[in-house]
Amino acid sequence: MFVNKRIYRIFLKIKRTNIAIVTRTCYALPKEAVPGLSWEKFYTLPHRKKINLYLSSCKHIEDIRYIIPYKYTEIKKHTLADNLYLVDSRIAADIAKRILPFIKDKNRMVCETNAGLGFITSELLDNGLDRIRLYETCSDFRLTLKGFSNAYPGRVELFVKDFFHVWKMSYMDKMDKGQRVAQFLKGVPQREWSDEPVMTIIGTMSKLDFLKYLFKSMCFQNEIGTYGRIELFVLMRPGDYRKLTAGPHCDLHTYQHVSVFSGIFARLTIIENLKIDSPQTKSFKKYDIDKLYLVRIEFKNDVPLIGEELLPFYIYLKQVFYLVRIEFKNDVPLIGEELLPFYIYLKQVFMKGSILLIQKLEQWISGIGKEIILSSGRNEKLQNIDIFTKSGKLTPLELVEVFKIMYNHPDFVNSPLTAAIESELLKFETIESDIAEIHNKSNINSL
Repeated sequence: MFVNKRIYRIFLKIKRTNIAIVTRTCYALPKEAVPGLSWEKFYTLPHRKKINLYLSSCKHIEDIRYIIPYKYTEIKKHTLADNLYLVDSRIAADIAKRILPFIKDKNRMVCETNAGLGFITSELLDNGLDRIRLYETCSDFRLTLKGFSNAYPGRVELFVKDFFHVWKMSYMDKMDKGQRVAQFLKGVPQREWSDEPVMTIIGTMSKLDFLKYLFKSMCFQNEIGTYGRIELFVLMRPGDYRKLTAGPHCDLHTYQHVSVFSGIFARLTIIENLKIDSPQTKSFKKYDIDKLYLVRIEFKNDVPLIGEELLPFYIYLKQVFYLVRIEFKNDVPLIGEELLPFYIYLKQVFMKGSILLIQKLEQWISGIGKEIILSSGRNEKLQNIDIFTKSGKLTPLELVEVFKIMYNHPDFVNSPLTAAIESELLKFETIESDIAEIHNKSNINSL
């Protein structure tokens, strides 16, 4: 039997006297992960061998294994993957069933990025979706997806791009003044922000770079941010979901500027939790971040899984994903001309983690701290703020209220923050521009 290395680290790091005793109940595992392979040996296997063991252990996946590109079954796990693919047709059918009521009979463009083998697309088209755009960069998967044009004539368009990597195109456009993003979005209709979403994007999101790009594009009111609201149905890791929905009750590794943008601009809903409740974690008490824990492990001998189910179950728990619906709000608490200054303001107060907010604002506008402290006692949207309040202790809406007080101050125009806005514009825009031009872009002014 083995004990997780993280438990050992907990024992080694105990130096304080403030120690809480916690009992963690775990289930004992059989001696072998699969016939002839012990669990100790399984943990030492390279990532690619674990993938192949998983593919071999699931009968309905084993049948389509031969069409999965070799480069994906032999990949070495060093960093987070740029593209993740769904190869389980049963999960795809369940996802499509849950997404369909939101998009069927809607007057909007539907796209799936990293479509892979097209399991979700085929389920959507078989159950009444009229048309769909597919985005796939892998040439091996595109060979399979090209067959959809014959199976669903006139209902499928295939593009050799990745929608979640449009931020890379934006970066390259700024380097060489290209038109990659404009060409990529060609054919996408434009709508007012207050209208229904212009498109729905479905896919597996391995990182948050695309959402960060969306928030920035909204604030700068350019590129994809000028086309209207977008709705997403994405599979994401629980850690990314927690980061997007984090608040001041979370630590600073979780509560970041992207959490604030998400709380202001987007509404996240878990449609389905693709997680089986783990017996290893069900009876473990919640950590208090101010305490260290001495952990006692007690193993049970009544495992609720039979031997052949254990390996798929382990892999499943290690690769937990949430199916999340992300809706961009049409009632954002900022008007168009405030979006860009707010973006710069928020990046500044979260640049190096949580900072003393009043002290930072006083560097921009002298005397603004007193006004904010007095306003916090009268404004129902602000809690009591003092000179020791840190930015990480305020909710997204409270940060908006603090910004509005600063933005409406007579000295804001001459503050150093205005210079920071102009500097950011020089880095972001590919042509000469000034703040007035950005403010005059009208699509999101209807917020």
